[in-house]
Amino acid sequence: MTKYIIIISEIAKEEIEDAYNYIKEKLNNSQAAEKMIIQIREKLDCIEENPYIWPLVNDFHLSSLGVRFFRVKNYLLFYVIDKTKKTVKLSRFLFGRSDWLSLLHEDLIEE
Repeated sequence: MTKYIIIISEIAKEEIEDAYNYIKEKLNNSQAAEKMIIQIREKLDCIEENPYIWPLVNDFHLSSLGVRFFRVKNYLLFYVIDKTKKTVKLSRFLFGRSDWLSLLHEDLIEE
């Protein structure tokens, strides 16, 4: 079976780095920050094999565009599958209690 290629958007990279730094420095918990990165890597390994493993976002418009997500601690990582190119684009990494639905809709307007 062909593995999917993972592509991480610049904003998702920044958001992962910001979350890591916040947990490590502001919360003074480097162990939890490292565990978060490990959990992201483990889930990305699963996505390479089966990107359909996690659900579509519970929003009509976003789900019609194929936006999926998975939880990592208190964060949500959003992604879209391109079946023809065999790629998975990680679009955002947002705090679960943020207004992530509005942020994702704003992203669509900007594109």
